[in-house]
Amino acid sequence: MVELIYSIVGLSEFSISFENWCVPCKIQNRCKNGKTNPLALKIDCKDLLKSFENERRSQLKTQQKIADINDSYETLLSRVKVNMSQIFSGIWKTKVKNQKEEILCLNSRRTDSMLTSQRGSEWWAEFRRIMKKIHEECKKIS
Repeated sequence: MVELIYSIVGLSEFSISFENWCVPCKIQNRCKNGKTNPLALKIDCKDLLKSFENERRSQLKTQQKIADINDSYETLLSRVKVNMSQIFSGIWKTKVKNQKEEILCLNSRRTDSMLTSQRGSEWWAEFRRIMKKIHEECKKIS
């Protein structure tokens, strides 16, 4: 499996490079980035915190809609469960999936859906592994 490259670029900022993932597929020649100019993301510890707070707020709103009138705010907060996979998934959707031209090989309408599914799950697993490392580093910083 091809690995992502991540590095620290600031006090609480990390860079994730997709350089090793630039394996040509039939339609990737349309991509702007490639081996010479790989797709790279900047992740700040603030991004993780912001995503966590957004997910928590969203779940709290849902709990408030279905809650009993007698439930206290603390009770509602105790029902809110945010895991890091949800946070990483949100970052994946906003920072990676929005790069439509760069992830053409993950577009099942253009390539074989079995291949796309396998490649997508490999990419997601590797991204999640790197995000866990970044999260651990952010915990050390704060």
